[in-house]
Amino acid sequence: MATPYAATAITGTLGVEDVLEGKQIRDVTKGLFMIVDDNHLAPFVAITAKTHAMKKGKVATNPKFEWTRKDIFPHWSEAATADSAGTTLSFDVASGEGSFFKVGDVVEFPEMAPSATQTRVGYVSSVSTDTIGLSPVGFQAGTTTALSFPAVAVGMKIQILGDASDEYSTMPTAKVVQDTQEHNYVQFLRVPYIIGNIELEIAQYTGPERAERRAETLREIKMEWERVLIWGERGYIAGTAGRKYFTRGLKSFLTLAAGDNLLDWSGGLTESQLDEYLLEGPCKWGSQQKYWFMSTDLFLKVNELAKGKERIVSNKVNSLGLAILEYLAPNGKRLYLHQHYMFEEGYEGAGLIVDPDYVKIRPYGSQGVIKLHEEIQAPDAAGIADEWRILAGLQVDRTEPHGWQYT
Repeated sequence: MATPYAATAITGTLGVEDVLEGKQIRDVTKGLFMIVDDNHLAPFVAITAKTHAMKKGKVATNPKFEWTRKDIFPHWSEAATADSAGTTLSFDVASGEGSFFKVGDVVEFPEMAPSATQTRVGYVSSVSTDTIGLSPVGFQAGTTTALSFPAVAVGMKIQILGDASDEYSTMPTAKVVQDTQEHNYVQFLRVPYIIGNIELEIAQYTGPERAERRAETLREIKMEWERVLIWGERGYIAGTAGRKYFTRGLKSFLTLAAGDNLLDWSGGLTESQLDEYLLEGPCKWGSQQKYWFMSTDLFLKVNELAKGKERIVSNKVNSLGLAILEYLAPNGKRLYLHQHYMFEEGYEGAGLIVDPDYVKIRPYGSQGVIKLHEEIQAPDAAGIADEWRILAGLQVDRTEPHGWQYT
């Protein structure tokens, strides 16, 4: 007689390997565990969002948005030719800098070493293109005999002190600084996620698939936006479906300006060099509080220099949810340090100082900075398609309050 069914007999001890997998309750912790929290993935985005222009109603109304910078009138120049000692001086200043001077200006030579009968202060008696004529100011001690000038050498610094007009004189020549027009473009970033109709309904320990994809792609577009805001370059091209715009990042603004806020520490870095850079560079200008994003190499170097000197004030979490160290600059300004994962391959020695009062995100129209567009799939698609979008650009009001460090 045939056996009505086939069976597997187990004799002896029943082991865990003999328990069918389908009978076992899996031990899976709910949720997803990220290696870095959202703010520390994109701290520059977190900071600029704190001051971004939409809060003040300054949205961009054109893909090209512009702003105007105004500088103080130049009051320093230097001699491009020499002249011997005498009762007057006539020499050229650096090309194009003759326009800094007008007849009646009082000037001073910090590097001159006058004798008892000489002076380093004079007034401008003539200006012809870049050639300046000077007469001395002051008398020899106890007399009304005019002082004379020592020789002027090539490269000597000249400081313009201000005007000295005659009594009942006519109006002196007006001098103003030419405004500087700056601009940038918005950039359109899109990060979609697509979920099939079957996948959409799968029960998961990590929660609904759509919510997981939404959170994952939000982090991704924030990181993309972070990289664009730092390293992007300005321009536009004719795309396949319309014009494609690119926004310039902060690092590009700084390196193109080529000012005192750039620091190349390839040959090493001492505390005095760092202090001089901070005083003459980014901490000379702008607000009292700045954010300093650092690679590991720079972070370790700055901490090494600060050991035992009370330069590192505290370790805390600020209102943006960012874990920070507070570093005191030599002039008392506070820089908040971040060990920033963005500075990896190719930027091992890099750092970026950001003054949030002088940089902002310009969202385009009503489309906002980061917006989710839901269910934009084709009508006959079996599933859903959502997409995160950013349409915005970066405005850098001034480059001087920020800084870029590199090796």
